[in-house]
Amino acid sequence: MQAQNMDLPMLTDGFQTILHIKHPDSSLESFDFTFAGFIVTNGMNNRPIGVCVNTISQLNYSTDGLPVAYVIRGLLEKNTFEEAVSFIKEIKHASGQNYIIGGKEEVFDFECSAHSVSRFIPYEGANRVYHTNHPLVNEDQQMLKTRLKKLPPPKKPQEPSNSEVRFQALEKRLNDPKEVITLDTIKAVLSSHDNPQHPVCNHKKAKGGSMTFGCAIMVLDDSPEFHVAPGPPCKTEFQTFRF
Repeated sequence: MQAQNMDLPMLTDGFQTILHIKHPDSSLESFDFTFAGFIVTNGMNNRPIGVCVNTISQLNYSTDGLPVAYVIRGLLEKNTFEEAVSFIKEIKHASGQNYIIGGKEEVFDFECSAHSVSRFIPYEGANRVYHTNHPLVNEDQQMLKTRLKKLPPPKKPQEPSNSEVRFQALEKRLNDPKEVITLDTIKAVLSSHDNPQHPVCNHKKAKGGSMTFGCAIMVLDDSPEFHVAPGPPCKTEFQTFRF
């Protein structure tokens, strides 16, 4: 099982869309969560393979790499977990992005950039993984470091960043290997507001910005299910899609 809150600009709210894609020459199908006019934000297929993503803008980009949406669609066209993992390692990536790829038995996390694909494992022997929007293992950040050298010395941060706070919330709730993770557990984690300033579940703000556009939970077993809340999951009803 894997899941994600997808945070996007507030102007996308109201355009939440599920694409049910059926391949004409095979039994392969996928559910792609997106908004009108965009090909995919995350999704799962009926093999089952699930894909969740997080932007990591600190990592190096490439002008001739494969954009994120096309990477996701490529992953969802794979028939096995092993094929999906090989694909993410072999392609050239256009931008810094974290990909969580799940199957029936395993889930892997990769921080991808122009020159590096680095697997993140939360702790030794971990049977689960979680991520937000800052790099944890990928050191391919030379472009950012070069830009920062041209700026005045920044003030030392007094508090962790939004991404770091949200990561800490996930870590606190998910890092106990003895705790069984259920559908209700995931809904509770992704609906949480442990830190009111930097909640996992992000609501609309009067001054604009981003919000939790939707929450997707992927049940990756012999009867795969795609649970989607088209808005902040703490107050939006989930809908269930089956192949």
